[in-house]
Amino acid sequence: MNFHLLALAAAATLTCSLANAATFGERFDPAKFTLVEAADGSTSGLYNNGAGDQAVGKVILLSGASASAKFLGTFVIEDNCDKATLSVLWNDATAGSSYRAYACDTKAGSIINGATIDSLLIIKRDTGGSIQGVNPVYNPARINFMKVGAINTSFAGATSSSNNCAAVALPAGKTAPDLNSPNFSCGSTTGLFSDAGFSDLEPEIIFASINGGSTLTPTLGTITRKQVFQQIFGVAANLKLYRALQASQGLTQDDQPANRPSLSSSFVSSALTGKLSTSATGKRGWGTVISAAVDANATTKQVNICRRAAGSGTQAGANAYFAANPCSSGKATPLTAAGAIGVTGTTTAVVEASSAGNVEACLTNIDDLAGGDAYGIGHLTRDLDPLANGGDKKYRYVKLDGAQPEAHPNATTGVCDFAGCQDAQSGKYNYVYESVMLYNSGTPGAAGKKTALDNIAAKAFLPATIAGNDLAVIAGAMALPTTYTGAYESQALGSAAQVYGSRVSRGASSCSPLTLAR
Repeated sequence: MNFHLLALAAAATLTCSLANAATFGERFDPAKFTLVEAADGSTSGLYNNGAGDQAVGKVILLSGASASAKFLGTFVIEDNCDKATLSVLWNDATAGSSYRAYACDTKAGSIINGATIDSLLIIKRDTGGSIQGVNPVYNPARINFMKVGAINTSFAGATSSSNNCAAVALPAGKTAPDLNSPNFSCGSTTGLFSDAGFSDLEPEIIFASINGGSTLTPTLGTITRKQVFQQIFGVAANLKLYRALQASQGLTQDDQPANRPSLSSSFVSSALTGKLSTSATGKRGWGTVISAAVDANATTKQVNICRRAAGSGTQAGANAYFAANPCSSGKATPLTAAGAIGVTGTTTAVVEASSAGNVEACLTNIDDLAGGDAYGIGHLTRDLDPLANGGDKKYRYVKLDGAQPEAHPNATTGVCDFAGCQDAQSGKYNYVYESVMLYNSGTPGAAGKKTALDNIAAKAFLPATIAGNDLAVIAGAMALPTTYTGAYESQALGSAAQVYGSRVSRGASSCSPLTLAR
């Protein structure tokens, strides 16, 4: 029996091509698993289901942009795993915002493994964002990954040797782990080499100084670089701002897409680059988008910005789109961390968040401020849902220049349920960039993992795979126009290509405009 562990951990590489690999043969238990490192730094694993240590078929470590983790999870679970053997592991019991892993025996005909049934572990690192999917891949170096199970005492990246994973009870009504329900949490990390990385934008953008990078030339091997899917970005307004915009624009104050208010891209650019004025004389602040009848004090309300730190693909997208940085000689410089969020004030307060979750928390905090209605905007990817799991994080996505941050028609009929539901798909809403997968032939153990990585790049982000995700994830992504054949208009209504396939492309350059490709 072979156990194929697919570990998605944004910067390290777990690969094993040991002889006599055995299947898991049961639901994976990290207490029975041990990481093993070869002399060249490549990582593999051993699993003991009662018959002694058996080599794990594949251990794959992935790092970088967080949006890829959910698609990878769906791809692994739905297209590769025997679910009776599947375990989903997060870095904590409730969010899994930094690391996630999936372990299972593959099923016959799996996309990663073909007809051979094998054991698989994938660890994905999300923490650190896109830059962690680029730098440690271009120049292989150890980065922290979630430690699944124990590690061999001779392991060079070891920080502890014992199993640190604890069982997590599944939610009521669930009989097996799935994408959104871990059955183990693993709270510590260890240094490993990333097998492949993901970036929300191509490396040239991430390397720019504004995004915290520096140009890298591989010192070992060659880089394989593949566009994998289109990521939809969004401008989020805290809820009080959102409702004030709705009232100012004569819209019903609810959460229906038809009543989504709009901001101009020039207003957002001005906010992010410090061009707004909140003085009573300047009158170039919130008062330009909120009527005095709705908020008589809008003109002097402080501008609050929730952005990501340099190195984040989300922030790199905002820099490129709203500041033309690094794309143009006339580029602007986005504001960096300054001040404290508040209701009134003459300066712009900027919070630099280390994660998307912290951007969400920043917007929630703005909405919760006492002393009057405070207003703020932030940048997120559209796969994040403020109303997830019955909660409310007190932000909503706005239109840009009247275009909806939406991509997909009704999945059954192929027809829009509201005006603008395909604005991103057609390019009318163009705050969209193409995510990249990178791997290096010089990474330890690369030769034994290349076929699996090729299959992930080619198959994990197809229209049908996107369709298998939950609605929030689907809202944030489109399949590349190269993933389906024929004209878009010739696709059958309700087919995966018609619902989830993009019609537009930037041609692998984030500084190029979106143009029709299908």
